[in-house]
Amino acid sequence: MLPAPFDEVATMKHPDESGTDSRPSPGATGKIRKVLLVDDSPTVRCAAVEALEEIGLEVIESDNPIGIPYLLWKESPQLLILDVNMPAMTGDRVATMLRKENTENITILLYSSIEQDDLAKLAKECGANGHVRKTADPSNLVQAVRKYL
Repeated sequence: MLPAPFDEVATMKHPDESGTDSRPSPGATGKIRKVLLVDDSPTVRCAAVEALEEIGLEVIESDNPIGIPYLLWKESPQLLILDVNMPAMTGDRVATMLRKENTENITILLYSSIEQDDLAKLAKECGANGHVRKTADPSNLVQAVRKYL
């Protein structure tokens, strides 16, 4: 039996005391951009979500790659950030499968602490649009996301 893929899916807004959304404005399009972050580490997800929400993105998060097709259909994110080393299925394998399913409209970034050269090679082989190396400072993730959105 497969694990329940949607237990950790959340979209959260953080209103300030006045009840308004304190996040930065969405930009010139007037539409908030949506990102799906899939990583099995709660610590990594928490830091990444906080950094991405600070730049005005709506972040949907999941700890399990099994439900990704449903989340892509339901949430229509512009960007998918995939951890490479997950227990259920590796991020590069997920990217390969998604690219076979007519998903050119979504940008896929691999997100991992593996060596830069290995990560770049993996991203190219699986059809991901790019890659981001995990570090203690999420600013490199923010920089990469800005580049692709």
